[in-house]
Amino acid sequence: MINEAGAYFSDDINNLYWRGLVSYTNYNNWTMQGCNDPNKALGIPCQLIYNSMVDQLGNIDQEKRQNTNWPSIDPDDLYQDFCTGNGSLDFINSPVMDDPNDLCDYELGDLIVEYLNRPEVQVALGVPPIEWNVCNPIFYDFASLNMVNNYLSILSNKPSVKILIYSGDLDILTVPLGYTLPCLGQISSNIKAAWKPWFVNGVTAGYVETYDKFTYATLKGAGHEAPLYQPVSGYQLIYRFLMNGNLGEKVPPRVRYQKPFRYQSDMLRYYGLRNRF
Repeated sequence: MINEAGAYFSDDINNLYWRGLVSYTNYNNWTMQGCNDPNKALGIPCQLIYNSMVDQLGNIDQEKRQNTNWPSIDPDDLYQDFCTGNGSLDFINSPVMDDPNDLCDYELGDLIVEYLNRPEVQVALGVPPIEWNVCNPIFYDFASLNMVNNYLSILSNKPSVKILIYSGDLDILTVPLGYTLPCLGQISSNIKAAWKPWFVNGVTAGYVETYDKFTYATLKGAGHEAPLYQPVSGYQLIYRFLMNGNLGEKVPPRVRYQKPFRYQSDMLRYYGLRNRF
């Protein structure tokens, strides 16, 4: 029962893990120590693991109180916007009900199709002229094949290559991070830099953990095609890793730094994908 202290800690840890807020290392330690047993959860070994998880969450606060980064997490609202107080991502304001056959002025899938079919974009991507569409033509067969051997093959043939693996923390059924992390544990458990938040515009954009063979990161508020759902933080994720090999906010002086867009709508407007505001 939730009102029993031991059960509370167990539920709390599972709640945090499945939302991509704590590392698999700590979650696995919690499980292996038997801490899901309410009678053990209050013991010193389990409480040490719990405290480690909470420390790695970053700053926990209901309000912004410092001059650098925003709180990493509001304990009252996972996706709190500290400026507007809105944690809903405004999804309820999107449908336009005048025409029941056209509920959205700008469907995200349509925008990305329009963008990737632009000749200048295809030239920049180095692909031949093609009519691009979402998942077409793809004949998807869910075979449940293990991808670990593919990573091991890459690392065996190119041991010096830097690998970034990332998940949208709202991918719930396709490839949820709770399943990805145990698989990555088969590749390496040698942690070089422990789980911590990474930031864009001073806001927690997700979490990152560095291993000897790869870097794993999450994108907060993103689904399966993570950069599609969060283009600003998705851009910074890939750009920084390519330039730095990590997700720090600084880039080498020789690189012309693209100042981050402040809002997702600014990026869409910049690339001509959204004009009616």
